[in-house]
Amino acid sequence: MKNEKLIIIFLIAVYLIFKWIIFIVMPIFYFRHKKLNTHPKTDEIIYSPPFEYDYAIVNGIYLNDLHNETGSVNVNGLTIEIAKLIKKNYISVSIDDDVIDKEEKITLVLNHMNIKKLNSTDKEIINILQLFSKHDMTLKDIKTKLNNKSVLKKFIFQLKIWKRDIEQKNRINPNEYYRYEHVGNVEIVAILTVFASIIRIIIYGFLMHIAFIIAAEIILIMFSILLFFTSKVIMGHYTEMGYYHLTKWIMFKNYLSSEDELQKHSPDDWEDILLYACCFGIENDVIKNFKKINVNVNNNDLEKFIENDGVKILSDIFYKEVKRI
Repeated sequence: MKNEKLIIIFLIAVYLIFKWIIFIVMPIFYFRHKKLNTHPKTDEIIYSPPFEYDYAIVNGIYLNDLHNETGSVNVNGLTIEIAKLIKKNYISVSIDDDVIDKEEKITLVLNHMNIKKLNSTDKEIINILQLFSKHDMTLKDIKTKLNNKSVLKKFIFQLKIWKRDIEQKNRINPNEYYRYEHVGNVEIVAILTVFASIIRIIIYGFLMHIAFIIAAEIILIMFSILLFFTSKVIMGHYTEMGYYHLTKWIMFKNYLSSEDELQKHSPDDWEDILLYACCFGIENDVIKNFKKINVNVNNNDLEKFIENDGVKILSDIFYKEVKRI
């Protein structure tokens, strides 16, 4: 009986230590992260891109992409770069309005080109697309081919090469703009929480038979496991330089989002505006504004691809398939 009491006292002491560590450390992590990730708010406008970077860099390094993977070039950036090749007429787009399935509706056609004359990153994109077809492919074809493990592995391998090369081309080190700090500390806190909950289950559940405590602690354990596996997302934040750059890009986004400003300050290249709009995820709104102010996009294929949600659909296909590995 005496030993049993000592065990209970020991378990309670360990639990209290873990509990106070959790209650002290977690708020520090949370508020520090919140402070570092305060999103810039500005109504100021600039009328041209503040920095000369490829679209994939703008999308990946400075902005939250469709899948919340801020801080690195990703498949959404790849899709925007594919749209850039449509603008350059290296790729044509065919839309079959009789088809309901959006993935089958859009066909990409690789035009005849001297691939040796392309820059290295554009060449790598063509090589990636040629994994699916040497000439033409629907977005559904791409999805189907990626179900083949061999093709998927080649795709991921070439994606990594392209990602590395485009960052080098733009002289970008993602860590200079967006960092993941104290990820290990969050993981430790999550582990401590699990141990503390297990101790609490032993004390109040098996020794005192309090059922609702067991249920509550099981929920806490599940939450801690989720915290452990999402710690990188939680602890990512912009650096001072990244925050400055992001603010500038938001000023440019304000211009893209404004029908009046687009009308007052017409850009030299409307297709370029569309591609930047894709970086911000506002391409459909920008196309609507184009129509309101009677803008004619010179590259009809690019407009068709974006208007039919080609960027989003293709990004989703790439993202879901890559996540399978």
